Amino acid sequence: MPHRAPARLLPLSLALATAFAPLLAQAQPTTAPTPQESIELESITVTDTRPSAWQSPPGIVGTRSASATKTDTRLLHTPASVSVITQDQMKSQGTQTVAQALRYTPSAYTESRISPRYDSLFLRGFGGFGQNSNYIHHLDGQRLPRGLSYLIPNIDPWLLERIDVVRGSNSVLHGQINPGGMVNQITKRAYFSPKREIEVKAGTQSQRFVGFDINQPLGQEDASLALRLNGLYRSSTSESGIDAKRYAVAPSLTWKAGSQTEFTLHALAQRDPDGGDYNALPAYGTLFSNPSGNIARSTFLGDQQFERFDRRTNLVGYRLSHSWNDNVSLQHNLLYSHARSSFRNTSVRNYTRGTTWGRIATASDEKLRGINSDVQLRLRLHTGAVRHTVNVGLDYQNTRAERLIGNGAAAPINTLNPRASDGLTRTPAFQTDSQRRQHQWGVYVQDQIEAGQWLAQLGVRHDRVHTNDHIVNLQSGRVQQDSQQRDSKTTYQAGVMYRASNGLTPYISYATSFEPTTAANRFGDPFVPTTAKQWEVGLKYQPEKLNALFTAAAFDLTRDNVLTKDVRRGADPSAQIQTGQVRVKGLELEARADWSERFSTITALTWLQPKVSRTNIAAEAGKAPVGVPRHMASLWGQYSLLNEQLKLSAGVHHVGSSYADIANTLKTPSHTLIDLGAQLDLGHFNGHLRGLTASLNVHNLTDKNHYSACVSSAATATAFNTNCFPGSRRSVVLGLNYNW
Repeated sequence: MPHRAPARLLPLSLALATAFAPLLAQAQPTTAPTPQESIELESITVTDTRPSAWQSPPGIVGTRSASATKTDTRLLHTPASVSVITQDQMKSQGTQTVAQALRYTPSAYTESRISPRYDSLFLRGFGGFGQNSNYIHHLDGQRLPRGLSYLIPNIDPWLLERIDVVRGSNSVLHGQINPGGMVNQITKRAYFSPKREIEVKAGTQSQRFVGFDINQPLGQEDASLALRLNGLYRSSTSESGIDAKRYAVAPSLTWKAGSQTEFTLHALAQRDPDGGDYNALPAYGTLFSNPSGNIARSTFLGDQQFERFDRRTNLVGYRLSHSWNDNVSLQHNLLYSHARSSFRNTSVRNYTRGTTWGRIATASDEKLRGINSDVQLRLRLHTGAVRHTVNVGLDYQNTRAERLIGNGAAAPINTLNPRASDGLTRTPAFQTDSQRRQHQWGVYVQDQIEAGQWLAQLGVRHDRVHTNDHIVNLQSGRVQQDSQQRDSKTTYQAGVMYRASNGLTPYISYATSFEPTTAANRFGDPFVPTTAKQWEVGLKYQPEKLNALFTAAAFDLTRDNVLTKDVRRGADPSAQIQTGQVRVKGLELEARADWSERFSTITALTWLQPKVSRTNIAAEAGKAPVGVPRHMASLWGQYSLLNEQLKLSAGVHHVGSSYADIANTLKTPSHTLIDLGAQLDLGHFNGHLRGLTASLNVHNLTDKNHYSACVSSAATATAFNTNCFPGSRRSVVLGLNYNW
């Protein structure tokens, strides 16, 4: 029971040719050797292993996932839109953050606010800024707890095996979920094949990276124990001169207790002593010219001596699976989280005159701890010609978050001489002490049905959520809020697919979701959960003789109880209200194909029609939500030379314009960026260098000056009440990877 809580798209013809032209993949004729030729073949050991939903397949095409079903299921048999970002894709594209890994994924806009501090995204049009942000927070199918303001866990991509993106509203299996869908980060776990890898990188913006990944079975061929250890150091400096640093270590141990039982213990310790720049720049002097002097992109408008973001994240958990036979099995996942953060920031608040702006200082110390448990009983049944895979589950989440926060006036800043105010900011006194405790129980049943050429997925879930908010005003000593809210919600999901003889698989699905609001309301009653419902029709095609997956989906998604900034006269700048309803209709196309051993492509196209369909703010009615691009398109390809020892890649991704204000009077311009990459196996030239690979990755090749999003503090945007987030500049990174 819940609680209280002008550019155009990339050439369409090129994209569609790549996306839906499997005929282009006809095998090329090869020239047979003459009878006089003698060819000595290198011996090859072939291991018959079935692709797994929890491991990354070779190449860029994932064909199985458990993120949408909690069972190892072919994507072709899953009535939902799912994209798999493989480890090969992340390596080829030089991924430095999870947000970067999603650049070539339909309906995902992950760089509206560039920062190594957080991975936030718009998915199918649902996201936001500040406490309305949609953060990437699912790890191995479980939701990571978050704090009340700035304490948001962030996982480094080096620690991940793969990333699954499940689009759409569906709470049946995962409970609390954003209506746009979920991004499931799947971690590297110990397994029973040796692997050793070390990587170093260096690049522009003082980028430095060192990572290691060691996996080793403990014993002989029939080893029952395997140990894996991942670790990394990462650092960079933003264009504005703010450092970002990260250290992490992630061990895991897998024990095979016989042929029917497996237990994996895993942990993560990550420290981010510096979080990088997270500030915006005023539109007046950037997007709009200021006759008194414009603002350079590299300008930092905070106080560098006051700025701080220090976050520590610790996770420990296990996965236990046991099978009594082929038809009955049990799985239990447990995750304990503990995190804390210290946040200090000075940001622009209002325009004064000329090139002078007023500022506000914020200080916040937070900590949280939480535990997630998910028990699943899986049954395989046969009723005549109909086969059932029934998953009955019980999950529990218990989170406690605490926050001390205070705001205060800071010295004004001159944008032409910003460093003059450094060292003048005093730490504001904490004004409120907030505590939130939340317990959630969820019971769910899912049935995957197969009857001839027909497939169906049916599910139902019931949740009970209890939330307690306790807020004390530290200046008066008065209890500002002490509330308890109990809510319950039943959600549903149903999907039907038909496997046609020509290889096409159409489907239709309906799903509902809910999401308790994590933000604590300091200005009124606790926020109620948001709810959503979605209709989706789609088409999937997976050729028999080609490693490829082509998908198309059209959807109609509606969300109620949406949070937005309170723009009413006299409202506190940080106050929010639940405006009502947002509806998004859309169309997505995605094609992932390894056309041959040498050539691979990824194509994604997105069209969205977002609209605020119900609100208590007149200027917002019928308008598009802030920050949502209506169109996105991307195309990435990789080609191998020198017997596949040299891999060259190139990509282009386009993001359409978005509105900066709820009245839709000001647009953030669209942008198109180009990426390049190369990987060279140095062992091709010298046997002593076997296992050593050099890499080069260039993002934003043309160094296009752009803004990823702009946001107004008022209903109608002007140059003086709008801030813009600078987009990523050109990045060049060189790397060496040693694998043995």
